[in-house]
Amino acid sequence: MKNITMETVTKAEYENLERCMAELPDPVGARNWNPDFAVIEKIKDMEKTERLTRLRERVLDSKQQLYIKERGKLVTESYKMTEGEDANIRQAKALAHILENYPVYIREDELIVGSVTPTPRGCLWFPEICDWLINEIDTISTREYNPTYVTEEDKEFYKKEIHPYWKDRCSFSRIQKQLPDEVREKQKYGLWSCGISMEQPIGHILSLDKHRLERGLKWYKEEALKYIDTADQTDPKYVDKVQFWKAVVIICDAVHTFAERYAAEAEKMALATTEEKRKGELARIAETLKKVPWNAPDNFYEAVQSAWFMQLIYYYESNAVAESPGRVDQKFYTYFKKDLDNKNLTLEEAEDIIACYWLKLAETNKVYTQGESRYRTGNPMFQNISLGGTDVNGKSAVNELSYLCLKVEEFVHLDQPNVAVWVEENVPDDYLETAVKVIRSGGGKPMFLGADSRINHFKKACGLSEKSARTYDSVCCSFMWHPHLPNMDHAADINPGVALEYVFTNGKDRKTGVQVGPQTGDPKNFKSIDDVYHALQEQIQYGIRMAVIHANTIYKVWQDFLRTPYTSMFQGTSLADGLDVTCGGSLGHSAAMGVSVGLVNCIDSLGAVEKVVFEDKKATMEELVAALDNNFAGYETLQKALLQAPKYGTDSECVDKWIVPMEHTINHEYLKYPMRFGRLRKNPVYIHLSAGVLYGSMMGATPDGRNAGMPLAEGGISPMQGLALKGPSASMRSAAKWDYSEINSVVYNQKFHPRALEKEDDVKKLASLVRIYLCNMGADGRGANHVQINVVSAETLRDAQEHPENYRDLIIRVAGYTAFFTEISRDLQDDLIARVEFESVG
Repeated sequence: MKNITMETVTKAEYENLERCMAELPDPVGARNWNPDFAVIEKIKDMEKTERLTRLRERVLDSKQQLYIKERGKLVTESYKMTEGEDANIRQAKALAHILENYPVYIREDELIVGSVTPTPRGCLWFPEICDWLINEIDTISTREYNPTYVTEEDKEFYKKEIHPYWKDRCSFSRIQKQLPDEVREKQKYGLWSCGISMEQPIGHILSLDKHRLERGLKWYKEEALKYIDTADQTDPKYVDKVQFWKAVVIICDAVHTFAERYAAEAEKMALATTEEKRKGELARIAETLKKVPWNAPDNFYEAVQSAWFMQLIYYYESNAVAESPGRVDQKFYTYFKKDLDNKNLTLEEAEDIIACYWLKLAETNKVYTQGESRYRTGNPMFQNISLGGTDVNGKSAVNELSYLCLKVEEFVHLDQPNVAVWVEENVPDDYLETAVKVIRSGGGKPMFLGADSRINHFKKACGLSEKSARTYDSVCCSFMWHPHLPNMDHAADINPGVALEYVFTNGKDRKTGVQVGPQTGDPKNFKSIDDVYHALQEQIQYGIRMAVIHANTIYKVWQDFLRTPYTSMFQGTSLADGLDVTCGGSLGHSAAMGVSVGLVNCIDSLGAVEKVVFEDKKATMEELVAALDNNFAGYETLQKALLQAPKYGTDSECVDKWIVPMEHTINHEYLKYPMRFGRLRKNPVYIHLSAGVLYGSMMGATPDGRNAGMPLAEGGISPMQGLALKGPSASMRSAAKWDYSEINSVVYNQKFHPRALEKEDDVKKLASLVRIYLCNMGADGRGANHVQINVVSAETLRDAQEHPENYRDLIIRVAGYTAFFTEISRDLQDDLIARVEFESVG
């Protein structure tokens, strides 16, 4: 293992990539479309339709509610009936039982149908996955973080029917029982986290590709039947494979039935309505769902409805997040263009169709534990849509639909979906400036994704060819991903900020005195900054080891019990392999470890200790340790010196020099621990959502001058909030110094006062700055990875705290996701207000 590097790609990985490329030769369908600029100018002048306004208000008027009984009753019934059957079949039959019996909902005005819950922003309960609700059932409606309403009827049904059966059977319970003692006992201290994977199975997937649309579900059923008929029955794994293929057949038939049930409901509603326009819309809905997603669509409306209906099934199968449609302006474009050219579609009709699709994504939701709600306050689902980018030849793929999607995002202006714009050198100036104007309206969307640095990463670290790498797509917060890789598994996260604290406590939790990390020596005796750095390395390395053991236990339970056949049938070569992703289909999971909680504080602390203690000798290590133990009480002069030391985000080399050593420490340690089916851990993501607030509240003072309980640096690789920086470009120069060849994704935040973008010239300046940052900065000249920009004043946010009733649609970019400002916790609101606010672009 010691010879493995970030450039190492195993023979099995190369072979699977080649098979994936053959299976999905053109998954995105991006082209240099030669857009019609007359149409683009019309799109820019479009206004919000009345339908969009009404549907948007319905979402705004809805509150998060947890629905337990309907799905819970059905999945429990099915599992009781299938005791002893194969895990694939049990999951398939459970999903089929749900799809054949769960109520169907068609809301007034909507054109794209298929709803997870009776009301928008509702959540389903998944008793087979987790049972933490027994501890929160009586407080979840009123808790501080992400309160979620539950009816008394659902509470009683949960207590009497759901919890007694599932309390020892759900995957969460199985994981806890199978964790090694050391991991189980230390997981609560925060050195690492696998929380999101404890509460859900596989997520972070591409929920749409061009081939899936063109094939329809009928193709997948026929392929599964073909594999059953032609498979070698003497193959020792034949029994495993045939059960998976049978599960696929069961599910395809069930989805077909579900679509037909929606068609029947639309016909019933059409007969009942007297309004002729709506009668015609309902008739079209019925006709469409009799056709798709079973068969391929023939027009734009059918394509969008098919895409949504296929995505809808994920929300019934599992409790996962980040099921992402990706580059929809490419996947839908041929249908859009054909209908527009043939006069079968107007721009206004297309706007309503896309807006209805946007709003279906906006109304989906899930419920988290109170602890996880602090990690990701604001109920994010991370459903990523990205726009623009290039084709396989590197030519701009921006088209008319790219502009229309931006216009719809401007009009919808809700917390979901997560929208991004790809930036390469040839992104049209006009398109980039149009995106900046959408950002200027507030809400932090779209974010900007640098493509070239990520293409380089996937070629260098994952073995993708140039052609494959350029069929890039997007999932979750800010990640580039590929249909030629299976799901992007998000587990085994390390929290460097906690490791930093353990350096100065010799591995002990400060509050309890429990020895969590290794003993790395009495910090009072450290003689150089290298001693501090090596202790930090050792604490991080221990945390990574624990995180990986934790994650591997989760994967084992998923393999034994919690299959996801619907999710898996579209992933890489899983269908041909006859294996669920949890069992190694298409080589199983691809890891993307979150590694950045408090990492910027580590970098700032190393710079401050080196400067203040070892260079300027303004304090001894003994005095520093005492200052941290006392939260700087009585050591205010030392704290001031630490705060005044150079900080990340000011383009200061004496602190920025620690970026790459810290990054490589983490990235290379993960390489020691391959995934369950042989993949290497090659896609670290420097992102931690709102977890800097949570973990900061658990920690004592740190050597960068931060006080106990205060948030850690926000976002991922963003500078510490509240610092007096030297402007947006200096901040970007620091952020460009990461070794992006080793990173899949980061989250980097900037915040501007609205005055900074009042003029058209300001818009052009920011667009130019974003282009330079994402295309030209960085040590290798390939540009950086990501930037998201909030345009809102601290004054507005403070007023929203005092008068939330006046700001119900105030959305703000948190860290990889957007949330309604008035619905997030007060401490996160304060953290957002404290972020550095630039007064000008220059």
